[in-house]
This record gives sequence, structure tokens and C-alpha cells, in this order.
Amino acid sequence: MKRVLMGYRFSFAADENSQLHHITYVDGDREYDYRVRRFTDSTLVAVRTLAGAGALDIDGAGLRIISADSLLITELSRIRYYGTYNQSWQFYWFNFLRECGAGVPWDEVIPVSPTVWEIPVTEHIFSQLPLPDLYAQTSAVALFKALLCHWTAVDAAKDRRSNSASELVRRALEQFNAPDQEFVSIEALAADLGIGARLLRQAFVQELGCCPKRHFTTLRMRQASQALMMGRGAVARIAEQLGYASPFHFSRAFKAEFGCCPTQYIENLRQKSRS
Repeated sequence: MKRVLMGYRFSFAADENSQLHHITYVDGDREYDYRVRRFTDSTLVAVRTLAGAGALDIDGAGLRIISADSLLITELSRIRYYGTYNQSWQFYWFNFLRECGAGVPWDEVIPVSPTVWEIPVTEHIFSQLPLPDLYAQTSAVALFKALLCHWTAVDAAKDRRSNSASELVRRALEQFNAPDQEFVSIEALAADLGIGARLLRQAFVQELGCCPKRHFTTLRMRQASQALMMGRGAVARIAEQLGYASPFHFSRAFKAEFGCCPTQYIENLRQKSRS
């Protein structure tokens, strides 16, 4: 399902051999979500969040939350789902060839310092990309490469202190989303990061506006909804995989998040597929 109730624009390259295939701008509300049909090409995607936050479910990397002023680069073929996280999500989506982004980090949420020129440059790329003119195509690709260099600059990464709030949240989310990672308590997670639970809570409130427990519960419910949509097991099995003590506790948390129990959620999906 895909719904965009606030804004949507896209721009495709006039040259099918362009290193930058297309750009999409989305200003989505809380209903914006998209379960991806399986892409087969080997292109990369750069998702640059301007405001709000989004969630991407990526093969081999798990669920990634991209909040305001951040970037995520990954392979298009590995994206299983993306949608708004919480209330809204405003972002640019760039689809490009691997050679255009040689050396860029994959599957890492990268904090980006906004500049006064970034949006005008991106909008210029928007206008140049569809023009059937060699200069326009070359200009669009060159400007996009400049944006990638700005976003993934090594100096910016070095400037991030290991104990900053954004870095603590990033490390906590990486550990939480690690493949085959079982759910642990906030205290245990903080201990693994070498900090106190209080400091971890303060970092989450500062960066995401909520405590770790609330944030991780939302992440687990997103994972649960995806598992139910994909038919990855019975409710009891999913509850166990997500670390809930019983299906009852899982169902209660699920209903608090989505307004219905897991079995009703599955039935709603079946009804939508028939309609």
C-alpha cells in the first residue's frame, strides 16, 4: 500500500545510461507506507531525510530509522519496506548506479549538517535531469556526486564525538537491529555501550523525543507488522522472536500500537487483498 497525502514529485533521467536514474521527493503523513515488490536491479538508493522520520526494512541490516537531517545509502534490491515513522516523513530519494557512489558507506544512518545550498542544488538537479541535453545530464550527475561527497565527508565523521547523543543513539540502534540480535533490557544495552542507562535515556529523548523503551517498542511492532504481512510465522512464534514473555503481552503491545490485535490485523490484510 502506498499513500502520500501531502506532496510527491519525481524526475527521471532523459538519458537511460545516466549514472543518476531518478530523484523522488516525498512529503508523507503518518499513513505513508510502501511494501516493496522485489527489485532485481543492482542500483543504489540514497534517502536524505529533511524532516520527520522514516523506517526502512533492509535485507541483512534489519530496520533502519532515518530521522531529520540524516542519510541512508543501501542497495535497492535489498529494501523490503519503507514508510513514515511516527507522524510525518519529508525526504529525497535518489536512485543511482554503483560507480556514481563508489566508496560511500552502506546501511549506516549518517548525520548530515544542513547547508543553505543543499536544497537549491538538489532542486537544480531535479530540473536538469529530465532534459535531453548532454550538458544538463552531465551537470546533474556532477552535482549529485558533490552532494554525496558532502553527505559522506570523512572530516564530518571524524568530528562526531563517540559520546555525543546522536552517536549513542546510532550505536544503540545498530546493536538493536543487528541480525539475530535478541531483545535485551535498556540497562543491558547501555552496559554493552559502556554507558549508564540514564545517559542512554537522555540521548534518546534529546535525539528522538522519546525514551528508549518507547522507541524500541515501536521498532518491534514495525518488525511484527512486517512479519505478519510476509506470513513469516504464527503469532506465538513472532512474539517469541521479538522477546515477549507470552503471546498475550505481545498482542497487548501490538493492539496499543495499531489499534487491533495481531489476528485481526492479519484478517484486515486478507480483506484488503481481496478488494
